[in-house]
Amino acid sequence: MIAQARILLCMLAAVPFVAHGQPATLSGLSATPGDASATLRWNDPSDSSITGYSVRHATSMSAFASARPPAWAAITGSTADTTTHTVHGLANGARHYFQVRATNGDGDGAAAQAAITLAVAPTSAVNIPDANLRSTLESALSKSAGATITQLDMAKLTYLSAWRASISALTGLEHAVNLNYLFLLDNSISNVSALATLTSLTSLSLYYNSISDVSGLGTLTSLTTLYLGENAISDVSALHKLTSLTHLNLNFNSISDISALATLTRLTTLELWGNSISDVSVLGTLTSLTNLSLGDNSISNISPLGRLASVSYLVLRFNSIADIAPLAMETGFQEDGLFDAPRLLLEDNPLSAESVGAHIPALQAKGVDVRFDRYSVRDAPSAPADLVATLDGEGRATLAWTRAYDLPGYVDSYELRHGAEGAALGDWTAVAGSDSATSRHEMSGLAGGGSHVFELRAVNIFGAGPAARATAALPDASNAPAPAMAGWSG
Repeated sequence: MIAQARILLCMLAAVPFVAHGQPATLSGLSATPGDASATLRWNDPSDSSITGYSVRHATSMSAFASARPPAWAAITGSTADTTTHTVHGLANGARHYFQVRATNGDGDGAAAQAAITLAVAPTSAVNIPDANLRSTLESALSKSAGATITQLDMAKLTYLSAWRASISALTGLEHAVNLNYLFLLDNSISNVSALATLTSLTSLSLYYNSISDVSGLGTLTSLTTLYLGENAISDVSALHKLTSLTHLNLNFNSISDISALATLTRLTTLELWGNSISDVSVLGTLTSLTNLSLGDNSISNISPLGRLASVSYLVLRFNSIADIAPLAMETGFQEDGLFDAPRLLLEDNPLSAESVGAHIPALQAKGVDVRFDRYSVRDAPSAPADLVATLDGEGRATLAWTRAYDLPGYVDSYELRHGAEGAALGDWTAVAGSDSATSRHEMSGLAGGGSHVFELRAVNIFGAGPAARATAALPDASNAPAPAMAGWSG
């Protein structure tokens, strides 16, 4: 008896123990609409431990988390190889939500989720009066020309794209209730009211059309990406409910008031090129922005942009901005991998001397790639910094200063005047050969005794800037010749 027990134990020990654990969450779960039904499909998990699957259904997502959630039902006949299941008896014209999970000997896996909207009248033909839209839909649905397109056909669409298809009317598209992606660039669309029912849309592009009224888009609260550039939009108030948006493009419209965008706090990219915007105060609340384009507007005050904490790309070209102090002192710039460094575009603004001379270098010191051209600078230079005069006993003076901002073309030359302390200074004289790189100048022939005053200023196409002043004493030299310019170096 003991020997038999030992043999049995040895046999059991020879059988490998496999620890499976509960199944993983299913991937790729999707739902395809039918007539009062939905077909669920998921990826094969390749898990031989699975013994079956179960499903549950609701008409709202919140029902699954309620105190009395719908019950799970085993999918009859399901095995480890099962990857599809059809649910019948569903109400047409309604939104339906599904969860599916796998089961094995260790328990149930976590649920995967999918949702679908069923057509109101699945077998009814859809009226599509625009011939170019009909042609686009026939192609997307693999239908022959002139074939009937039913509501059920439309409900099966999740993606539709038509670029330069000469579409002008969207009637019929309201039945594509499960569209996630819709791209209708460069058409002749003006009325978007047919899109109001497409609440499953997450990405919509209507670039290059003739749209002025966007009120029909206010119901599309699942949108994360919306492109409406190159239209005729002036009123964006209908967009305030689209709080899931992360990317919004409104380039080249007729927008002046952007206050309605204050609720779109998830935006990371906002493009507003070529509008009529002057007040950007609302942008100070959109602190998730990393990519902001405001080129070609009427902006002068950019103080609200100082509250942005993580900007990597900021376009302010072609505005009326003189003071960029808020960007230098407050705005947070950081890399995002798109460029080697955060980028700030300031070309064609009437930048002040302080902006060019102090704030741009401060931004550059933080690693910001600042782009501007000399014709952006519409102000005379600031005073040269750190001017020092050194005199020797032989009537020579050496002037040294910090050159007026290491920015190509900002300074054309320097001018100098000098005289005895307490007396009127001489006329301004050009420092021969000086340019933006000059930071040193020598003079000789100064009369000895007393102190000498030197004033230096930078000059550009907008005039001469304020002077820097330095004073130094020269030992007495009774017969020193008249002062003369001796040379310069840069």
